[in-house]
Amino acid sequence: MSNREPENKARMRYRKRGIYDDANSPRKIALNDLAHRLTPSLDFYIFSIFSGLICGVGFLKNSPALLLLSVVLIPFYAPFFGIVLAITTGSFSFLMKSLFRYLLGVGLFLLSAFGVGGYARLNNALTQETVNRFTQVYPLMLVTVGVSGFLASFYAARKSDQKPQALGAGMMAGILLPLGLAGFSLGLQYTTPVVDCLKTGTVYGLVAMTAVLSGYLLSRIFVPRFLSFLLSGLVLLFGITYLLDYTHIADFGLREHFDPFFLQVDRLLNPPTRTPSPSPTITLTPSPAPTETATLTFTAAVDTATPTLTHSPTVTATVTRTLSPTVTVTNPPPTASQTPTLTSTPTKEPTPTRTIRPSRTPTMTFTPSATVIYAIVHVSNDVGLLIREAPEFGSNILKSQNNGSLLEILGDRRENSGLVWVKVRTNEGLEGWTSEMAIRTTTPMP
Repeated sequence: MSNREPENKARMRYRKRGIYDDANSPRKIALNDLAHRLTPSLDFYIFSIFSGLICGVGFLKNSPALLLLSVVLIPFYAPFFGIVLAITTGSFSFLMKSLFRYLLGVGLFLLSAFGVGGYARLNNALTQETVNRFTQVYPLMLVTVGVSGFLASFYAARKSDQKPQALGAGMMAGILLPLGLAGFSLGLQYTTPVVDCLKTGTVYGLVAMTAVLSGYLLSRIFVPRFLSFLLSGLVLLFGITYLLDYTHIADFGLREHFDPFFLQVDRLLNPPTRTPSPSPTITLTPSPAPTETATLTFTAAVDTATPTLTHSPTVTATVTRTLSPTVTVTNPPPTASQTPTLTSTPTKEPTPTRTIRPSRTPTMTFTPSATVIYAIVHVSNDVGLLIREAPEFGSNILKSQNNGSLLEILGDRRENSGLVWVKVRTNEGLEGWTSEMAIRTTTPMP
């Protein structure tokens, strides 16, 4: 009884960690042995925490050497290869177990970097160049992740007694380092690059999964089941479709389909702050009232036969009005003051002939001035706002403006994936696009 009890427990562990409960053929036994090697032990989680801490310190000190050390310390992520093995064999239970173990390891790595980021609030050396390096997808890194994943899976399937540690670390570096930057930024309470980090890690993870699946298929590890056909076909189809779309060989518009999801995540991390817009101040400067000067001259000449009285008034009015383009000033009608001077010494009742020819030449001058609209960077972090080349999240980053910097609004507004983008100009004359939610205008917009 005492010998059978440990033997029964060992069989139960074997069944739990394997794919088949009844390994009655050499193929099933080989797949169960591979599944056992892809089940992580306690040291996998310990090294995930330790490598996450080193990664966070690398971002804290802005040290490429420490980031490289964290890549070296990344353990062999056997659960990632276990997920793909479950897909090729059609084992749903092993798929769920491997997925849980993989998410647990990644979560420990991210939480370790998050803890270092919380400590780094007092002394942070994170630069925009480092952020750009891990928030963008680079072709060389795509090739590195794909080749490392393919060789690691091919090697793990053929060599039953060894783990391809170096190849696995090369593959997981593309996935974990962007996620480590996301955790470090959350610890800093700098949430701007988090969405881009998640997108970059997701892209590298998809390429790695496609490469590992291809390595398994060439190693003839595939069980013809409906679930394995379905899952393997979906992974290969989506991975190849993304690569064709990324290299612009074909245009499937994948980024436009997934941008709304990442936009919702960005809004969750960076909720818009509602601040009352400054009320416009209107200064009324009334123009001087128009003045009219009238000169009236009476000249009477008396002859012995026919007296003639000549009345020649001259009215000269000069009106000057200055109107601002937004204020209308209505002035009362002018009142002309006439001061007649009459010099007449008639001897008979004269018959006057009046000729009144007023001459009025009003002059109005309008001098409109264009209103320049300025805005201030207003984000919920202390690092700043990213100015992009085009109105979309996947566009190149031109510059980062610190919180409180002054921007000039150029007037162009576009809506992309539910987000309003405005075109701005920095103090250095650089023009680009940014989110309207992250700026506050100091001048009323037209």
